[in-house]
Amino acid sequence: MKGYWNKPKETEETFADGWLKTGGIAVIDDEGEVTIVNQMKVELIKVKGLHVAPAELEALPLENKDVADAAFIGVSMLGPLSDNEERPRAYIIPQEGAIAGEKDISDYLAGRVSKAKRSTGDVIFTKDISKNPE
Repeated sequence: MKGYWNKPKETEETFADGWLKTGGIAVIDDEGEVTIVNQMKVELIKVKGLHVAPAELEALPLENKDVADAAFIGVSMLGPLSDNEERPRAYIIPQEGAIAGEKDISDYLAGRVSKAKRSTGDVIFTKDISKNPE
């Protein structure tokens, strides 16, 4: 990509030293495999042509007594059997003493959102969720 058509300011903000800034945060393992693990800027999750706002999803798990905090990102499901679409992935901080597992949380969310907004990109339990100040 050379830039945005007739939008020099947006082009300048999007590039740094010849690199396109996507906002993706990646890790590289010992074998040199790169994995995108997070997203810096607030983006929409694009699921089968629909735009899903992470904030819309993040309030739902907080209604569950076993969830202390939640965050959602879009993850690309790549590979030979993939449709190359993004999927919502939930990161959940469980309440102390919580008994709900990944399937419990996934099922809980599935009953509260349309099919496109379900956590088909996994539910991952974590101890901390980084939040960017707005």
